[in-house]
Amino acid sequence: MSVAMETANEFVTRLGVEVSRTGSLRWPERVKARIVGETLGLGRR
Repeated sequence: MSVAMETANEFVTRLGVEVSRTGSLRWPERVKARIVGETLGLGRR
């Protein structure tokens, strides 16, 4: 595994994302909600 891939896996793991052996990601609902909120600009003035 490359250093960049290892670093990416560490990052998503800290967010609570489950990384399978095949590289699939399972994102928790709270992380999905945060991403959608940031994308839509919710909470910005």
